[in-house]
Amino acid sequence: MELATESRMERRYNIKKEKEIKTSFYFNTKQINNLVDIKAILENDNSISVFPKTESTGVSEGVTQNYYKNVTDYIYRMCNNSNFLCKDIYTDYVFESFDRVDAVIVIGSSMDILPNGNIFGFAGIKLNKKDNSLYVDIICSHIGIKGAGDYLIQKIEDISRKLSINKIYLNSVSSAISFYEKYGYVKDDMSCKEDCKMTKPLGIVNRESQSQEDVNKRNWYPGKYLCKGIDCVSDIKHAWGMRVGGIRTKIRKFRKTNKRRKTNKRRKTNKRRNQ
Repeated sequence: MELATESRMERRYNIKKEKEIKTSFYFNTKQINNLVDIKAILENDNSISVFPKTESTGVSEGVTQNYYKNVTDYIYRMCNNSNFLCKDIYTDYVFESFDRVDAVIVIGSSMDILPNGNIFGFAGIKLNKKDNSLYVDIICSHIGIKGAGDYLIQKIEDISRKLSINKIYLNSVSSAISFYEKYGYVKDDMSCKEDCKMTKPLGIVNRESQSQEDVNKRNWYPGKYLCKGIDCVSDIKHAWGMRVGGIRTKIRKFRKTNKRRKTNKRRKTNKRRNQ
């Protein structure tokens, strides 16, 4: 996710102006047989368009496969022919990612994505049923649309919660680490500077078994309960109205402000003594 200058940010279209944003979920036809139960859950959600559609079962196999192939080919052409999507990612990597992921999530305008709809962003995901996790293999947002990346990452989390996913993880370049930290993702290796693995536990299963007293305690004093367990990290974002990354930023600002106050107080004291 690239940082833009203020003048450029003003010229970008704000996604909040879009009245209706369409979310489409395209299953990779190579993996669809292993994900029938997940497909059934998502089809019950009216806010998501799921492909291939169930009613297309009677159609020939070649036509059914076109859903995934057509949308990935369309995205690949956009990445290859313009600088709006995946600007700093090799197009070969995008092409290879489409082959290995289980599905592609696409957000766009209210009109149909195919044959030539507006794409605001997309993400290729892999679902692991063994540890109930979701891996984001690739994620790109339209650099000309302000808020597209925020909307996409939130949509991925919404879908994960619908599927009762326990955690989301991804690899982030150095320029995007602060963006993911804003949404509660934490580096697995805190000393990592480039291509860092980041994880966000959602804590759906464990949270239901918690007592209200434990939840209230964490809301009042989240730092005391900060640990690697799902229970601890998942509830920190609800405390103080901040996320994990925001808490660290708040602490750093407090220390700087406190140090500045002490320095100013010392200067005033010395000034009075000299007088």
